[in-house]
Amino acid sequence: MKRQIISAMKWIGIAFVALGILYVVLLWLSNRRLNQAYAALAADGRPMQLAQLIPPPIPDPDNAALVYKAVVLQLKAERAGEKNLFDQMGDLAKDILEDKVSGKAMESFRQLAGGKTATQAREALETGSAKPRCRYELDYSKGGGMLLPHLAELRNLSRILCATALIQAADGDLPAAWRTLATSLRIADAVKDDPVLISQLVRMAQFRVAAETISSVSAAGLPNDATYREILSLLQSFDDGYTRLVASIDMDRLALGEWAFRLSPSDLRGLGAIEDGSANGGMMVAGFFPPLTQRAHAAYLDVMRILAKHAAEPYSATSSALDEALVKDVPRYCLLTRMLTPALVTSRSAYSAMLAQSRIARAGLAILRHRQEQGRYPADLAALGQQDLIDPFAGAPLRYRPAADGFTLYSVGDNLADDGGVKGKD
Repeated sequence: MKRQIISAMKWIGIAFVALGILYVVLLWLSNRRLNQAYAALAADGRPMQLAQLIPPPIPDPDNAALVYKAVVLQLKAERAGEKNLFDQMGDLAKDILEDKVSGKAMESFRQLAGGKTATQAREALETGSAKPRCRYELDYSKGGGMLLPHLAELRNLSRILCATALIQAADGDLPAAWRTLATSLRIADAVKDDPVLISQLVRMAQFRVAAETISSVSAAGLPNDATYREILSLLQSFDDGYTRLVASIDMDRLALGEWAFRLSPSDLRGLGAIEDGSANGGMMVAGFFPPLTQRAHAAYLDVMRILAKHAAEPYSATSSALDEALVKDVPRYCLLTRMLTPALVTSRSAYSAMLAQSRIARAGLAILRHRQEQGRYPADLAALGQQDLIDPFAGAPLRYRPAADGFTLYSVGDNLADDGGVKGKD
């Protein structure tokens, strides 16, 4: 019996030694794989430190963010029914812009927008948005724990300004409407230098509202020469290729991804990143088995490197499909990678839509100005010197079709099909 116990203990010891050796080998292999992923990023010239992407400080006198924060506080300090003025105007503005508002609600917004506090706030925004730069103080090292309350505030300000411009145009005050639109474009571009993906997504949403409002106000009349040039210049500032999108992918990797891979499974569960039991179990296994965690980390870095590379290229159905396949093919044990990357795949389509809207708005204003001066719509975009306004989805000129009573100007959109200019559901 004693001999059997000694024999069993010997084999158990051998098994533990073998498992230890296997663990060391797996850890060495996974660490090598992770280092290879980092080396590939460096070889592609991708930023490797947060400091490379964090925007530099701005002196207070030049920082528009301080004005925006002060205006929001000013509007929140005044009551408007059951809500503060900022929230009440924002809710009404949203309904106006989505055409979901009654005549009574429209009149309520008109009265609030014409009040002393709202008028002073609008004047402050017009002056403040002319400051050279805008930067909110953010702690990028907090990763997914970084607070971004200013994004919702900026989006609300954009809605309020665009709804105000519609009211001003409807009331016949076109100069004021176009000045308000210019302010809304500057505020929409406030976070252009912030390389956080959610900031860029909010910027796209703000611009979409402003561009649609420009189209509506244009039906009432065009701005004077000086404001026309200013609007064109502001629209041009959103047509920056994919530089900022690529930077936001790099920032997501450095600020969010690296932060997330340092967290324990319990920390991720506390943040709500893990909800279902299977994901929780898989993350727990990965958390207690470093070779698996390092393999998952390497897979994440590979995905982010390829997404950044593709984001710098012209949009195409092929590259978009490759990006989707890239994320879908991530191994099932790389649960954190699967959680962090899906939004990045769709961001290029959204960014391309912003570029398209910028070019459509500029070409559309030029077409209307041509008709105002010549009495007719131009035969083609080349007649305006606008042939360089390329549809980012098609790599060809924007589609333009004049008619006796108007014109159609459009991009084919992310389905890459010429549907004749019919507006998509989104």
